Amino acid sequence: MPSSMTAPMKPNASVPVAMYGKDIDTVKAVCKKLMPEYEAVYTAHDLPSALATFPSLFVNTPHPNPPNLGLYQNKPTPETARAPQAILFGGKVSDPEYNAITDAVSAAAACAGCQVQFVTVGVRDVLAAGAIGPNADVIAKIFRKKMAAGVGKTAGKVAGKVGASGGDGEKMQ
Repeated sequence: MPSSMTAPMKPNASVPVAMYGKDIDTVKAVCKKLMPEYEAVYTAHDLPSALATFPSLFVNTPHPNPPNLGLYQNKPTPETARAPQAILFGGKVSDPEYNAITDAVSAAAACAGCQVQFVTVGVRDVLAAGAIGPNADVIAKIFRKKMAAGVGKTAGKVAGKVGASGGDGEKMQ
């Protein structure tokens, strides 16, 4: 990670993540449930805002004027900015949206020498965990498990297939 994107880490510092989900209330609730282990440094709720902002999180400084469609949880300064280590995708994200975002972020992360993990918590994951409908507690728990197991596509390569559906480079559920 470039030094301009990395703040000194405290021993118990949270892991920066970005989130992409259609339901704003669910995204906000999941952000709260992920704390203190994970901090959502940026969230987006539509493809244009994600494509305009997510790649810029990996090069030099964060997007200088984030679109109003996304929500900066804690707007970073150049001194405190940290590139997300993962992007969490909600269950109602289409394959074309997922592919567009992961392609754009993968290119930016590769140029910046960063790695980012892409993790989808899909409807099937939530149902398999016994929840009906979006449930922030369940989504946060599944995300933590997938991060710990290394499940998801990592910029340029697949980092594990436990619980994954599909092959290399496909959206992981």
